Amino acid sequence: MDKKYNIGTHIRDRRKFLGMSQEKLAELSKLSVNYISRLELAKDTNLSINALIAISTALDVNVSELLLTDAQKSTELPYYLKKLIDELLTFDADEANEISELLLLLVRRMK
Repeated sequence: MDKKYNIGTHIRDRRKFLGMSQEKLAELSKLSVNYISRLELAKDTNLSINALIAISTALDVNVSELLLTDAQKSTELPYYLKKLIDELLTFDADEANEISELLLLLVRRMK
């Protein structure tokens, strides 16, 4: 990742996009408001995997969305497809295939 990358900026941008306060993010992620603030201001760069997962869950976003730079995101799948894939991965292969087929039928009907 480039030197200008700051995960705190991505956290702040997503939080603001959702209209969420730092206090609410801290509550949902079970982290302190001070820690959230320090992350967003790049004053604290010590972010554990557990904290990252808690924050991404509270922000309803994939961890990868917080970790990737904007340039990397532009070459990635759109968010809604990532979300759909993440959900499909929670099923076994046969169930995921059946759901995929149903979604294809639905999409084709909507055209």
